[in-house]
Amino acid sequence: MTAKPSHGWLVAVVLTCLVAGTDAIVDSVSPRIYAHGGETRRFERFGFKAGGTAEFSVTFTESNNYQDFPLDVHIIGCPERVMSEFEVRAGGHCASEFAYENSTVRSNCEVVEIQEGGPHEYKVTMLTRKMYEWAFAVCGHGTAELHADYTLMNPGGEHLDFGHEQLPQLYLSFLLVWIILCFVQMFWFGWLHSATITTLHKIMLLVPLFKILACAVTMVRWDTVSKIGYLLDWIRKAGVFADCANNAATFGALMLIARGWLITRRHLPLPEVQSTVTSILLLIVLTLSYKLYQLDNLSFFALAILYMTIVAIILSCVARNIRELKMQIMILRQADIDPEGTPANVKAIMYRRLQLIMFAFICVKIFLEMVLLFLKDYPWVGHLFNVLVDMILCVSISYAFRLRLPNPFNTDQGEFSWLPMDPSELGNLEAVAGRMAQLGIQIELPPPKVYEAQIFKATLHEHMSEAQQLFRYDNEGCVEIPMRGRLVVVVENPPLVDEGSGELTENVSMAAKLIVQDAEDGVVSVEENPAGRRENREMEMVVIHPSSGPDRSRASTDLPGRAQ
Repeated sequence: MTAKPSHGWLVAVVLTCLVAGTDAIVDSVSPRIYAHGGETRRFERFGFKAGGTAEFSVTFTESNNYQDFPLDVHIIGCPERVMSEFEVRAGGHCASEFAYENSTVRSNCEVVEIQEGGPHEYKVTMLTRKMYEWAFAVCGHGTAELHADYTLMNPGGEHLDFGHEQLPQLYLSFLLVWIILCFVQMFWFGWLHSATITTLHKIMLLVPLFKILACAVTMVRWDTVSKIGYLLDWIRKAGVFADCANNAATFGALMLIARGWLITRRHLPLPEVQSTVTSILLLIVLTLSYKLYQLDNLSFFALAILYMTIVAIILSCVARNIRELKMQIMILRQADIDPEGTPANVKAIMYRRLQLIMFAFICVKIFLEMVLLFLKDYPWVGHLFNVLVDMILCVSISYAFRLRLPNPFNTDQGEFSWLPMDPSELGNLEAVAGRMAQLGIQIELPPPKVYEAQIFKATLHEHMSEAQQLFRYDNEGCVEIPMRGRLVVVVENPPLVDEGSGELTENVSMAAKLIVQDAEDGVVSVEENPAGRRENREMEMVVIHPSSGPDRSRASTDLPGRAQ
């Protein structure tokens, strides 16, 4: 197979998890080679088994010959080390390498002498298992115009070399594993937790579908080359589009998770939405231009810069979420609330795991790229570990951000907030802010929410006497006022009258629904002492329905959090 220039170090840094392209083994080349003493031009790399064959049909014409001697043209197949040494010496020792039978090239390479004119047919049969670099070698002074059709094949009609023949079965195995993982994720997200699934998790469900598509197309691509020796144009294009969609889905989901969408906040700010969409669109465009239109230099470096930008955004957002959640946990502790089991603590664990996963992913990719530099004869190993690392990345993130009970997702917080929950649940918020200020951290207290509600006279039950009636009013059924995760009602009690001055004081309180209580008669009342003054205890409003339906509740004017 034709090897592109190695960009492994840069690919590792920018995490370009792109499936390697496939070049045809049945192919043609038409080089025009100018030689000044000697020149070589590589055109293919292939690993032969014993009994493999290389067939060539070559047309050679000579022009601009500045000496009386004709050009001497050969096709040579050499191991990598021998080919590199010959390229260094070709300018001054090209003719001598082919003139003597005991030369380095003659001893270690397959040599085919090309005659002028043509087309001429040549065939070479390999006696041993070996990886060869194939090249044209032109000795002399002048220009050689060549056209060669060639077919490289291993025994059994196998057009893939021994370093790639495992790939059709390898990608078939990956395809089956991805299908199993996709069903497991769909069962967990769409069946067990269908009531709490968020839009983010629906997007996460799409990622393994794109992985399945990419594996299926790649398997078909390698299987086609294995059987017929070249790649059909529609399969090549389908592979590029599938690979492009796969990368866009993977990094798009990573960016949404890292930004905290539906995890630490309900909505993303418009600038972050724009930067995310722009990054993914650029990723699609540059990947297509690099693989489909083969704009190698320009699109490759643009793609490298884009990948580095995306990875930097992901790591930065993860660090910001961890910092935000640490602050929320600190506030919970200052409010004498154990953060264990709270949504803030669960989310902090999620993002610490994501940070560890991304760090491990980068390190493993860099390590793999360095190791694979020494495994050029076994490229299937690179495919194996690259897909495995990608699979482990997706499974790890899906597990870290899995749906669970209690559900920490689908938060109502719009922007980043230092407060981990409803401020009323923190008790004395001013005291918490004071404690945080002593630690050098300023908290901006949220403004109070104002509710308007009409207060109606309580209904007197038909079995109650006038002596039992308390002139108490409330807004039950008028407006819902949330407080500390529950609903409260406004209660107007009998006014307080000062015995000495006779001054009348309005008596208004709030009642929170707590539990359900049964009673024979329907009673709506507030317990007071005979003098009309409240004792130093909680005031209760009991709302009891005589029917046996589920809509029965007991309410307390005390705020939740104190001993009942």
